[in-house]
Amino acid sequence: MATARIYRGSTMGNRSYLISSAGLELETNNSEALYWRSLLTPEVLERSRPAWESAETEEDPPVGLTAIVLTVGEARAPMARFGALIAEQLPEQNELYGEFARAVGDAPNDARVTIEYEELAWFTSHAEFFADLVNAVRATANGDLSWVTALQDNPISEGFGFYGDDSRAGDAWRASAAEAGLT
Repeated sequence: MATARIYRGSTMGNRSYLISSAGLELETNNSEALYWRSLLTPEVLERSRPAWESAETEEDPPVGLTAIVLTVGEARAPMARFGALIAEQLPEQNELYGEFARAVGDAPNDARVTIEYEELAWFTSHAEFFADLVNAVRATANGDLSWVTALQDNPISEGFGFYGDDSRAGDAWRASAAEAGLT
């Protein structure tokens, strides 16, 4: 399981991470990068459910229980679905999401992607956070991205995430980050 810590600036905050065995590293601080949900399917979430339920009931759960691990191959179909919905429902984010999808999808099908929500899941409860993930994945499968606009004020910190290495950032990320005053 990937456990890299990227820490941009201050080390204070509750972070989440997306780390690929192909080298992509993204993070958020005190927010969730909602584009990461576009990688998930109900099957991937069900595979993770026992660990999340254990994290909810254990007094001091071990590190890694709230990580969701999948392959790039598993993420391709849901990313394509999400991309089509973004183009239709949130066209102002189409270019940025396309860059995110390429950053993840340029890896081989067997590359592993780990989304680590451990620190962020403590904002509510593990059960509530996991239920929110499930609801978002189901809504997306039904063609509804209203949950994105309801939860997202900034497409970098609450959509894409921050790069561990800014030199990997593409033009859409740089433009969106500059527009949001993040660079």
